Amino acid sequence: MSTQEDDRHIIRLLQLQASYSQKVEQFSSPGLELNEALNVIDLNLLQLALDMLGVPADNSLEWSDEERILGATPPNGFFCRDWYVNSFDDTVKEGTTLECLAYIQGVQERLKKSSKK
Repeated sequence: MSTQEDDRHIIRLLQLQASYSQKVEQFSSPGLELNEALNVIDLNLLQLALDMLGVPADNSLEWSDEERILGATPPNGFFCRDWYVNSFDDTVKEGTTLECLAYIQGVQERLKKSSKK
């Protein structure tokens, strides 16, 4: 669990990530895919925030596409952060403190549920 001080820092990271994402989207124009070009300088602040919230590291690339297609059971310790990234995109639109707090609470609730399994 994060403390109030941690939350303040996490909120700032999330706000910076939202601002960066908005700028990338703003400068993207039809035919110009800046998302791909700017991945080189992607800040990955969301990943840092997820680390601070205690979300396990994403190791989904270690499970091959072939294994997924064949329906193989994921390896022990398998974890994918896709839900957390998608949830950020769905929750944090403007980067307001309330959006960021809602996102943090959603992450914490999901972590609690997954730890009970």
